[in-house]
Amino acid sequence: MTPAAPLAARALSFRYARGPLVLDGLDVEAAPGSVLAVVGPNGAGKSTLLRLLAGLLAPTAGDVLLGGAPLRALPSRERARRVAVALAAPPGDLGYSALEIALMGRVPHLGGLARLESAADHALAHAALSRCRAGHLAARPFGALSSGERQRVLLARALCQDAPALLLDEPTSHQDPAHALAIAALCRELAAEGRVVVCVLHDLNLALDAADHALVLRADGRAAATGPTRAVLTPDLVTDVYGVAARRLRADDGRAVLVLGPGRGDGAEGAP
Repeated sequence: MTPAAPLAARALSFRYARGPLVLDGLDVEAAPGSVLAVVGPNGAGKSTLLRLLAGLLAPTAGDVLLGGAPLRALPSRERARRVAVALAAPPGDLGYSALEIALMGRVPHLGGLARLESAADHALAHAALSRCRAGHLAARPFGALSSGERQRVLLARALCQDAPALLLDEPTSHQDPAHALAIAALCRELAAEGRVVVCVLHDLNLALDAADHALVLRADGRAAATGPTRAVLTPDLVTDVYGVAARRLRADDGRAVLVLGPGRGDGAEGAP
């Protein structure tokens, strides 16, 4: 794996066709060895931001930088070797097995005479599936998997890409609590290996548990706050951005936990 470099965006804005701005003037910092959670209401542009950071979309204004250099200046194959992205699960009727889907992550590394996956590629794919708790699914048709299983296989495909930066779009969607916690732990492990990890998350408590830093987007695509996760995800901010009552409590194991309710809250903190 190539050593990780910081992934950043400067004054990033984007609109589709002639529509309104989806993202407006964002500055993003994602450092090697840390997890950045991107959170915000539905339609705030979180998935669009991930596509911009991966170089899959061109910004309307601003730029995405990898190691201080424009990401889109890199050839597409080199970008794919440096930045892997796991987007929301596609329809499940692709006609491939879970192992074949994971092996697709090796495509940026194949070329010249090596156009077929090697034994080492297969070993990487099996290892990636196992890390995503999907090893037992290797021979299963992708179309026969549940939504949560498909999501874990797509995460394995991104891992199999062996890129130093990983961009994960709702990796815990459709997961039961055990798998969601396992994926959050995997994100921390990947960061501890020196990777850049950026996750779009809807579960704010998972963000508190898994992420070192958070970027909170408003519904208009502007940044509400960015910084260390526990400093950013305060009850007042959650109430302001999401319009729901919020309290922060201390769990039995010492973790901070957000408790949400209907209506707009007063932002009061719970027990320390």
